[in-house]
Amino acid sequence: MTVPELAAHFGVHPRQIYAWKKALINAAPRVFAGPRGRTDEVSERKLAELYEQVGRLMVERDFC
Repeated sequence: MTVPELAAHFGVHPRQIYAWKKALINAAPRVFAGPRGRTDEVSERKLAELYEQVGRLMVERDFC
């Protein structure tokens, strides 16, 4: 369908369709990235916590 046809079908102004298209194009990488980006952040944070814990346990073991 063309933009005017879509606008008539959904009862919105054609400029609104163009605005939605522009917003989708700008946000598409984040929208379609899925949970991978968030999972990577969680994994990195969890890994840092584990390294910290290993360091504390090594110091504790060496101290005793």
